[in-house]
Amino acid sequence: MLLTRIKKLLGIEKEILLSVPDTYPTWHSRYGEDTHFASKIKGVLQPGKIHALKSGVSFWEGACRKLATGNYSLRIVYTEDRPQGKVYCPITKGKTLHTQRARYDQSGGQLLVEGKPVPVDTVARNEGLACSDFLEFLEKYGSMEFVIVHFTDFRY
Repeated sequence: MLLTRIKKLLGIEKEILLSVPDTYPTWHSRYGEDTHFASKIKGVLQPGKIHALKSGVSFWEGACRKLATGNYSLRIVYTEDRPQGKVYCPITKGKTLHTQRARYDQSGGQLLVEGKPVPVDTVARNEGLACSDFLEFLEKYGSMEFVIVHFTDFRY
C-alpha cells in the first residue's frame, strides 16, 4: 500500500491506453480520411466523441476494474501510422472508464446496448461519426458482441 502511494506521488502509475484512429481504416469507404477524433474528444469539434467501440469485452471490463483501484491512470491517445510504425499521440488523460456490452442485429438493423434497443443515430453522434460511417463500423463487427467504452459519465 505504501509503495502504491509513493508511486502515485512520483507519477509512476500504470497506464491504460485507450486508442482511437486518426484516419478511417482500410476497409472503410472513407479510408485514409481524417476522423477528427482527437478534436472531438477535446470538445473542439461537434458532435463530440464521448465513447469508443471496442472488441475484447473482457479486456475492457478488466481495464475498468483496474482503473477503479486507483493504481492505474487512463490515457486517451490516437494512433498515427508512420514509416517506422504506429505512434501513439496523446489526446487527454481520464479518471473514469465504464463499459456497456452491445451487439448489432444486422438483419433488423437494431443496436442493442445491455440488451435494450438504442437508436443507431444517437450512438453514432456520441461516437463522433455520421450515421452512415458508423453503420460501416457496426457491419464490420457483424453480430459479434462488442463493448462501448465510456470515458465520461454518460450511459445508455
